[in-house]
Amino acid sequence: MYIRMLIMILALYPLLISAQIEFKHDRSLNNNLSTRSTLSVGITDINGDYKDDIILLNNGQQLITAQQNAEGLPFTIHQHGMILENPAWALSVGDLNNDGIAEIFTCGISTFGRIFTKNQNGQYDYTQQLFNLSFPQNSNMADINNDGWLDLFVCDEVGYSDIFLNNQSGQLSYNDYIDFTTSVPSDNSGNYGSEWVDFDDDRDLDLFITKCKPVATSPEDPRRINVLFVNDGNNKFSEQAEIFGLKNGDQSWTGTFGDVDNDGDLDCFVSNHDSPHILYENNNGFFENKTTDWITAEESVAYQAVMRDFDNNGYNDIFVSGSRNLMWWNLGNDVWQLENEPFGPLAVFSFATGDLNDDGFLDIVASYGVLNSPGKYNDRIWLNKGNDNHYLKISLKGTTSNSKGIGAKVKLFSAIGIQVQDARIGESYGTTNSSNLHFGTGLVSMIDSIHI
Repeated sequence: MYIRMLIMILALYPLLISAQIEFKHDRSLNNNLSTRSTLSVGITDINGDYKDDIILLNNGQQLITAQQNAEGLPFTIHQHGMILENPAWALSVGDLNNDGIAEIFTCGISTFGRIFTKNQNGQYDYTQQLFNLSFPQNSNMADINNDGWLDLFVCDEVGYSDIFLNNQSGQLSYNDYIDFTTSVPSDNSGNYGSEWVDFDDDRDLDLFITKCKPVATSPEDPRRINVLFVNDGNNKFSEQAEIFGLKNGDQSWTGTFGDVDNDGDLDCFVSNHDSPHILYENNNGFFENKTTDWITAEESVAYQAVMRDFDNNGYNDIFVSGSRNLMWWNLGNDVWQLENEPFGPLAVFSFATGDLNDDGFLDIVASYGVLNSPGKYNDRIWLNKGNDNHYLKISLKGTTSNSKGIGAKVKLFSAIGIQVQDARIGESYGTTNSSNLHFGTGLVSMIDSIHI
């Protein structure tokens, strides 16, 4: 994927706060708003100011957005009413019509997919209806056919996953762009998590799908074997998970990519339900299972997982939510430190991450239900109290690509190695995280170069 773009926000600051990372439950930013979301929560810029906003679905059905204002001021809350008959399973938030303002996609089981567009009064109007969806799971917005416009991908639990291509005006229509038929015959169901990512650094987007099928008892059942669709550079995709080392049948829910060793390529973390989670190291484009005791000793029923640098020391940490909350702090040189309950004893079920107070440290908004049931605890904002490490935050503006440069990869060269981040929409299992690119740089206050 060849993308020209402008760096819109570039900040490299030392923050002289405490050295220990802690998260604080904040009630002021959302004016003590009481919501109980299901798994579908989001943090991203919705109004074009490059500050991270919050997208919630109260009870999985009522859309609420909270827009970030100047430092110290509470968010502006907009309540958009009931938008779904059944609680949501999927949520993707991105700019489909390239006007700088984000659209919202969401969908529940046995309902039409729906696109909502923001009007001049700050309200989201129901503007598109999408068919062919049966039991949606995770969704993504990505430029699938590389025409400069965001398209939509939706995992399906009971059949083939779905692709909706953009007609270059923001309207989406179903297209069987990729043949998802497995080599071993099956109904091609069990699609749970997904990410569009250039894992092999060849400047085009590939697709990784994590698969789970509770009724499939054999790890060789194709309905539970993770798949990797590799782009040949001409937008032709073929399944090659086994070739690249990512074939696995352990009932996976999420698969996410990030660089854990600062060697300039993307590694992969997969959360499983039938066996321990897996960390794959990217070795010249091929993945090796590097799972060791520090992961295998900590099994959990995981629903979300991200790789982000929460302490800004220059290395991506791993946070997993679900039955247990596991934060593996990456200390560099393959040294990891586990923290249980980084957000208190109440287990976070689902979450989204971004910088909610524009201080250079990543925060989360957390929900406490189970799957698409809202549970009995309100959503919470957890603010990162920070430390004295530096950071670099980059927001992208596309010039010949989609408006936010989604799909672009940025490499940062400095004394701590080659760090890499890519701009994406839709991660883990039904969530959207900030598309601003966040680099911690530790005690390093000078960088050598940035490559986009």
